[in-house]
Amino acid sequence: MSVDFGTRQPAMAPASSRGRSAAPRSGARPWVERAVIVAALALYAGLLALAWQAAFRLLPDVLSLNVAGHTLRLANIHDRIAGNALVMLFLLPAALWLECFVVGWRDSSLRQMVTAPTQSMRTDIAFFVLSQAHLTDLIGKIMLLGASIISGLALRDWLRAHTGLYVDAAGLPLALQVLIYFFVYSFFDYWTHRVDHTRYFWPLHRYHHAAHDFCVITASREHPAA
Repeated sequence: MSVDFGTRQPAMAPASSRGRSAAPRSGARPWVERAVIVAALALYAGLLALAWQAAFRLLPDVLSLNVAGHTLRLANIHDRIAGNALVMLFLLPAALWLECFVVGWRDSSLRQMVTAPTQSMRTDIAFFVLSQAHLTDLIGKIMLLGASIISGLALRDWLRAHTGLYVDAAGLPLALQVLIYFFVYSFFDYWTHRVDHTRYFWPLHRYHHAAHDFCVITASREHPAA
């Protein structure tokens, strides 16, 4: 099975223009454009930090709501805000800014997603929003009949209860924790991807490779059950 990724070949230049140096695509000098990008990112990061502090001060960590005569208690609000905001409001914009810094505004994913997104990019944007809203996770748990709820923490507790082996790096220095997490995560991520490319899981995983155009958020294109 072949997948068409929509690679576009550049058009042949007119005969009259061959052999001449190409004109610059932007009126601004490259270093000026990059300086503006860096300044904009610094300003954005500063404003985000102020807004983040204000949100933590104004919002309680535990919120109780009365809905239809029942009390709905939402806990760990600060952790939820930190987790979602870190991706949506900092990591993604930083990645887009970094791409702009490297390739320039004209060739960046952000410019095309904002000005003229293709159908493939619209799909990527939709999947990114759904994943950050945890809707794809919910659909996946339903499709897998709850099997995906068995987490690493549950496995750790089971090993401790049945074998006495307690796997926990929390007592180690932070730098060592990061190093261990990096290698453990890379190991399982590599083999998970290898399994996804087998004939049993490829029917689900192939959607991840079906994009015709690529941008920073294409990686979020995942089948809910994959």
